[in-house]
Amino acid sequence: MTPGSLTRQGAGRLREEENASWCIISGRRTSGELATFRVASAIKRLTKRGIMLLKGIAIHCFSNKDLNSSSIELVSGAKCIGSGDAEECFIPSEGWRSIEPLEVDILRSTSLEMSDLYLLSLPEGKVRSIQEEILYAVTSPDYQETLKLPIEHFARSAVSWLNSLELPFRYSYLGADLALAPPGLASTAFDRVKCVYKGLHIDDHEKLPYERRNQAFVLFSINLGSTTRFFQFVNLEIRAILKMVAIDPLDKTVQSCPPRRLKDVFLRQYPEYPVIRATLHPGDAYLGQTQNMIHDGSTNSLGVTDISLQIALRAKLP
Repeated sequence: MTPGSLTRQGAGRLREEENASWCIISGRRTSGELATFRVASAIKRLTKRGIMLLKGIAIHCFSNKDLNSSSIELVSGAKCIGSGDAEECFIPSEGWRSIEPLEVDILRSTSLEMSDLYLLSLPEGKVRSIQEEILYAVTSPDYQETLKLPIEHFARSAVSWLNSLELPFRYSYLGADLALAPPGLASTAFDRVKCVYKGLHIDDHEKLPYERRNQAFVLFSINLGSTTRFFQFVNLEIRAILKMVAIDPLDKTVQSCPPRRLKDVFLRQYPEYPVIRATLHPGDAYLGQTQNMIHDGSTNSLGVTDISLQIALRAKLP
């Protein structure tokens, strides 16, 4: 059934049913612990209609970004390409496509939540000077030390620009890290201890309990390279994922299912749940709580080194 085939009354009734189902899963408008069968029933109602993408983390576009543009794509599910001692490595399946009108509606929200994803484009003049400085410095083996002060100055300037936008939050600077990655990577998440790429994952920098993941710091990631890079994510908060895999976030047994394991459980139980990809052109950025979602990055196929700046921010209401 397509949106165009619905009568106005039928479409309204369908939307009400879908919204009720999405609320059960996402927990945005519900209180208390919901029985597992209600979550399963909600998912069943939606998937029977061919709607696998659920209401959850919304995407907000600023600075000439457009949710309807080709920069937002979707693929059905993720595939496991290997496993280690503690976790499996999943990357998005093949066959990226543009999102459809109904999916745009699912990913759009009129309310701005801290847990949502924000896509932005920094002013070209602000980015160009630091790009040139980075490209000159990275030819030296001690480029991290050389760029330490310029990167911090640029990062703080970028945060000031961010706070000038019409966002409901004020952001304070916590720290920044310049990241370089080779081209052609399906995953940019690298485990420096095990020397392996992790694939889709949930960040765990602050070691927060699951019920407090929506209080995690926000990552402001800016593409400072000369070509595109990609941000890939599942549009569900941790609390929604826990409900879908029938785990109570307040149950002490959750300790036996840390983020690296929770990601595996979800992607195994829902092998076709869509992964969304946002294309980030030079100077583009995303803003999101990466400790509260399954996500990853990927790099270009043009043979160009990927360069990004990861800025940690604390967000609060003014």
